[in-house]
Amino acid sequence: MRKWRYEIVLPATHMDERLLENRPLDQTRKELEAHFNESTQDPHPTLKIWISEDKRCEQRMQRLVVEVDAASDHREFFPKFKAVLKERFHQIDIYIASYAIDVV
Repeated sequence: MRKWRYEIVLPATHMDERLLENRPLDQTRKELEAHFNESTQDPHPTLKIWISEDKRCEQRMQRLVVEVDAASDHREFFPKFKAVLKERFHQIDIYIASYAIDVV
């Protein structure tokens, strides 16, 4: 069965490593569950490291995953949702990846 997987990477900490409140993450997960009737949250944060203006940056990130049927309305949902997430998490950008998967 062919499905689409959407992976959303959200900050778990501020840039100074202070933990974010769970409320924005919980709200996001609940909205995904309401829209798609499912979501998966990786229970362990990952560490994102990047270079910006010759400065090494790192931030703990949380990953949410949604797997849905390959319907066009799902692809239309995520660009709008990304704008909401950028404001909610006070980010310049939010990483959302999508790709086809075959469920065995």
